[in-house]
Amino acid sequence: APEARSPANSDEVITYRNGMNLALGRPAFTSSSTEAWGFSLSYLNDGKIGTGYSSATGRNPSAAAEEFVAIELGDVFALDTIKIHPLGTFAVSFKVTVSKNGVDWVEVYSANNVSQSKTVVIDLEEPVEARCVRLVTKKLRPNGIANDGYLLQIGEIEVFGSPSCDKTELSKAIAAYEAGGFDTKAALYTEAKSAMENDLLTASQARDLVKRIVAIVGEIIDPDTTPETETNAEPDTTVE
Repeated sequence: APEARSPANSDEVITYRNGMNLALGRPAFTSSSTEAWGFSLSYLNDGKIGTGYSSATGRNPSAAAEEFVAIELGDVFALDTIKIHPLGTFAVSFKVTVSKNGVDWVEVYSANNVSQSKTVVIDLEEPVEARCVRLVTKKLRPNGIANDGYLLQIGEIEVFGSPSCDKTELSKAIAAYEAGGFDTKAALYTEAKSAMENDLLTASQARDLVKRIVAIVGEIIDPDTTPETETNAEPDTTVE
């Protein structure tokens, strides 16, 4: 099955801005690509609708052949809108699937008899947490040039949503820092405390802060999992 092959975790820190296109400039993967005649995989999410991606020419003799493109967002986000801008020979039918790890995929949208010229705007009923977004064809169109066969061509894919960040580990790291008696006026401590109040904090920003705090305090021990020390019971000195 096609999958986004980026590492599940990396040292990259993603900073979110309101309304940003999460797919812009992110790593993209595909089943095939034409890197000529004005087409390139890098144009799939370069922010320019006039440039575009095309699957490999001469590869698909049948409309039933499957092509896919996938974009790795760098962090898990709660996705709410996906925009697909056709260019040239767009698919007749396709589906959109999303994944948190690039391996396990969930279908969030399916379309048939799609226009070659109209932008497809997918407004999800409920935000869906995902790190990867993938378009998979169900039926291709012929290019019109005999040797080119059936193709998938896309002008741009845009993805929108908000950060999905669990701050539990960051909270534990801050507590360990405070318990260790470290400087609460230090820039790192101030940054971490501010991050706890930031509703737009990304998971990678939280991981980075935890990593930097651990470098100072050492291993963080969860107090909920620390075994209680048994104490010897006092001898019974009651005189009957």
